[in-house]
Amino acid sequence: MTNLNKRTSLLFLVCFLLYLSLSMVLRAAIDESDTNMLYFANAVFISIPSFLLPSLFFRRKNHFESFKMPPVSHMLLAVVLGIGCVFLNQSLSYLNASLLYGLDMESNATTALTIRGLNTWNMLFSLAIIPPICEEFLMRGTLLESWGRTSPIAAALLTSLLFGLLHAAPSMLIVYFGIGLLCAFIYIITRNVWITVTVHFINNLSSVLIAYALGDSLDALEEGQSVNEAMGALNSLIDVRLVYLFLFFMSALFAAAIIVPIVFALRSSCRKHGIGMFAKPSVQEYNTAKHSIFSDPILWLTIALLLVLNIISGLYEFKVIKP
Repeated sequence: MTNLNKRTSLLFLVCFLLYLSLSMVLRAAIDESDTNMLYFANAVFISIPSFLLPSLFFRRKNHFESFKMPPVSHMLLAVVLGIGCVFLNQSLSYLNASLLYGLDMESNATTALTIRGLNTWNMLFSLAIIPPICEEFLMRGTLLESWGRTSPIAAALLTSLLFGLLHAAPSMLIVYFGIGLLCAFIYIITRNVWITVTVHFINNLSSVLIAYALGDSLDALEEGQSVNEAMGALNSLIDVRLVYLFLFFMSALFAAAIIVPIVFALRSSCRKHGIGMFAKPSVQEYNTAKHSIFSDPILWLTIALLLVLNIISGLYEFKVIKP
């Protein structure tokens, strides 16, 4: 088990270094004003070779079971979970807005204005389809699958943090961490990456559709009218932070009302059919020695590199360094 944890840490370091290297090559090779080409190339020439292919090779090399398509009922539950994830995403965004209210910053995360600049097929391919597949196969299907054999809860928290840091948008870390944590616990229950891919896909697709449907108003907001100005009429009546917190709690209630019963339904179905977390583990999955997944220096090296990347990214986001 210790060797598997070390190999998993090395895998993530390799994936991260590939991601950095290919990102630098891409930025040097493509004009940043060509948004369509930039996002398409990011999906095809960065996400797939950096995340998906190494994950598939690692799983095959370590004799992991191949992922089977889940039952149709589980896929339908995953779609509903995806809708719950949309509300979770929105609630965490409101909480984030409350915490960062009043700060002069520009997020490195994909914005509605950027989405509107892509053609329809590129929106779907580069934002809604490829990222969920590549990210879920790496974060949940490989890292969580490996580390979770030692400590599922610790692995869920660790992979969720790494998922957030890998996006290199510190101002949105709480949002990515929350979504990662939901996907992690869904994976622990089902042990099927296609469930989390579906949840992730529905969440990303909703962002694309919302940005497309509300295009003009969102573009105007991001081009010149800040959120603070948009809510300025309320400023004299109530603290804007309180408005954001109220929206956070309301969205969180909607998210919980959808997510909690569906998660229990998935767990009950997995128990009934003896799959997912209730399946009998194969020989190589038994953990006879309780070694911490945090004992590997390669993992700490990767975390340190990720933190450096996020510090640099944060300096740009908060305009301490001008691009």
